[in-house]
Amino acid sequence: MKYAIIGGEKTEAMPKARAECPSCGKKVIAKCGNFNIWHWSHFPEKHCDSWWENETEWHRMWKSHFPLANQEVIQFDENSGEKHIADIKTDTGLVIEFQNSPMKVEELLKREAFYRNMIWIVNGTGFSKNFHISKYRLPPPDSDLAKDLDILRVPEYLETEDDFKPPVIVKKSSGVKGSWGTYYDLAGVIKGAGSYNRSKDVLAEIDKEYKGHHFFYWKKKRELWFNSTKPVFIDLGVSVIFHIRPFNKDHFCLQGIDKNALIQAFGGQPRKAATAPI
Repeated sequence: MKYAIIGGEKTEAMPKARAECPSCGKKVIAKCGNFNIWHWSHFPEKHCDSWWENETEWHRMWKSHFPLANQEVIQFDENSGEKHIADIKTDTGLVIEFQNSPMKVEELLKREAFYRNMIWIVNGTGFSKNFHISKYRLPPPDSDLAKDLDILRVPEYLETEDDFKPPVIVKKSSGVKGSWGTYYDLAGVIKGAGSYNRSKDVLAEIDKEYKGHHFFYWKKKRELWFNSTKPVFIDLGVSVIFHIRPFNKDHFCLQGIDKNALIQAFGGQPRKAATAPI
């Protein structure tokens, strides 16, 4: 826990200090070692919030972008009496949870039901080598073009070459029908049912509507985040953060968003100059 209460004020841990937990009101003591980040710890019991996870520098970095008043905000359900500490609650009422550790789907859904208006930001630095973003673009999932696309084959990740084999995409309105095996890849002419459609024309249309959406491949993917009912953003430790979004009923895509722009949109303060999305 980053903050506890001393004299009615939110206070960060300092050597030999004692304070009150802002959630349960019980005594907490400062843990200020040379190796772990300084924090407050319940004594002698465990943390009063069963959803709380041990914080890392990654958690602290994200929290530091937001005003003190928006950090570690107590949320209380008057009907059930349930109480939890939100990592961030913005002035607009949006809860932002920073998640580093794995959890069960049941807990994920309970948290989402409790906080309601929320998003997840997931620490992806530990699995970034398993996360591969394709150069092949997609239009926004809610666009008319996206609804007209038939993805017959997603880009196939070639692990030995660290590259992607092109996808096979046609427009439903073109009248082309059949299985993906009847078509050529994006470099050639897509053919079927007596009609022809050059895929380069489809790609040109996608480029016009492009807003950072891409195909991706996640080796040993964490299925948990595909069960979320709330927006999920993956932080891979670069200037762009990636929003996992359903593209259609069969496929997911990523949208690359400038990290500093995202922080600013939620009322935070970026630490460095923003860079352009991919």
